[in-house]
Amino acid sequence: MIRVIRVIRVQLRSSSLQTEICRSRIHNRHIITLPRMIQSSSLQVSETFNLKDRGKLGVGYFADVIVFDEKTIADRATYENPEVFAEGMKYVIVNGKVAIDGGKYTGAMAGRALRKLTDRAPETPSQ
Repeated sequence: MIRVIRVIRVQLRSSSLQTEICRSRIHNRHIITLPRMIQSSSLQVSETFNLKDRGKLGVGYFADVIVFDEKTIADRATYENPEVFAEGMKYVIVNGKVAIDGGKYTGAMAGRALRKLTDRAPETPSQ
């Protein structure tokens, strides 16, 4: 009996998705505008998953902010090196803590996965 084993290559570059969307769909092909991309990856996600304290900047909301150069943003991750940071990312602030400062990773581990809405531990949003 011969068995066929199918190997599925998992997309380990999924953290580069937003960078790729910004580069290819906004700048190269002009399919979506930058404000629409930002809305669809922040406020729209929060509303879809009923995350009341996320998705926009405001008092009482968790402060997740990305500052990037829209002209130089580019995905550099590959299957061989999936953890390479994107080019053009200047600052990343997660829950009010700076994770990327001037394009360099600070070591901050401020975020966490939101697995189920019912499993969310009480947190205090940034003021």
